[in-house]
Amino acid sequence: MVPTWLTELVTANVRAVLPGFVYQLRNLIASVNAMLQSRIAEAHSGNYGLGMTIVASTVALLISLLIVFGRETRGIEISGAVSKSTR
Repeated sequence: MVPTWLTELVTANVRAVLPGFVYQLRNLIASVNAMLQSRIAEAHSGNYGLGMTIVASTVALLISLLIVFGRETRGIEISGAVSKSTR
């Protein structure tokens, strides 16, 4: 769902740039995920379930906020052509 939404945020000329960038950014953030979860678990008496829950809940909340406050593209023509009204 998120990749589809991301492609709607940009014009057709650069459609692959934003999802590709976000995909690589996700890989960068995921590289510290295990360490983050283990540090949360260590701070809470070795409760790894809590660490996983906190990280997953935070990500779900951030995605929900982006969807709620993000730009709506329903009914908008998404193409690479420049319309006469924007020239």
